[in-house]
Amino acid sequence: MNTVNNLIFDLDGTLWDARHTVLKTWNEVFLKFGFDEVTPEELTLHTGLEQHEIIMNLLNTNYENA
Repeated sequence: MNTVNNLIFDLDGTLWDARHTVLKTWNEVFLKFGFDEVTPEELTLHTGLEQHEIIMNLLNTNYENA
């Protein structure tokens, strides 16, 4: 019989909605570095993108500066 050593369960979007926590964290960092806060609507527009793509879009910069 095969045994399972590890199990990964993705809670985000199923049992837990991380948007509030993610938005709070991004805004803490943005404010620390002198950028404007992100609205929930702005964050929703970037759902599904990789983090560096979100940063580039929100800060209107290229990858080298992100």
